[in-house]
Amino acid sequence: MNGNIVLISAAAADSVGHMDEFFSHAMGDYDYALRAGKVGVFVAVASGWHGVCARNPAGTSWFDQASISARWRAVNSPKGLPMQDWAYFLQRHGGVSWPLAWLVTYRRMLSGSLEK
Repeated sequence: MNGNIVLISAAAADSVGHMDEFFSHAMGDYDYALRAGKVGVFVAVASGWHGVCARNPAGTSWFDQASISARWRAVNSPKGLPMQDWAYFLQRHGGVSWPLAWLVTYRRMLSGSLEK
């Protein structure tokens, strides 16, 4: 679930609790949705677009064809996949193989930079 527009009932909030303040950006939304599902709260995601915002400038995504150092800064920014946030998320939701998933994510990011 992307949390740009979210309706949460009082009963759901009582069951799930608050957003985890550890997360700096979008992973907090996904964490909340997964925690809701684990306690039996139904999560519905609307189809289509329900809001508009400016695009991020080119060169700010860790998927861009930028230098390794630029990609590393982008991946560790709040809108990227910060290492500590991702590790915490995977520990909570990734099962026993979470360390492997964590390593593969950053290996892929670095190897993608080296292929250009």
